[in-house]
Amino acid sequence: MVWQEKKTQIEMAVQHLSAEQQKMVDLFYFKGHTHEVIAEMCDIPLGTVKSRIRLALKKLKTSLHEMQERGAYDD
Repeated sequence: MVWQEKKTQIEMAVQHLSAEQQKMVDLFYFKGHTHEVIAEMCDIPLGTVKSRIRLALKKLKTSLHEMQERGAYDD
């Protein structure tokens, strides 16, 4: 039950990312592609892939922390 609630919170937080960041998170974390493969698939530089993922994680961390502070879910 707790895992399902956390999954829901993560999905909500991902929706607040830019479309490009959502795509990177999906391809890297949910579909398991490497940075290099994502760069080739999306026809963008490797550094751009890494930057988008890094910024997305920073935003997700902030969003999830804010949800936790508001009591949106318990640890």
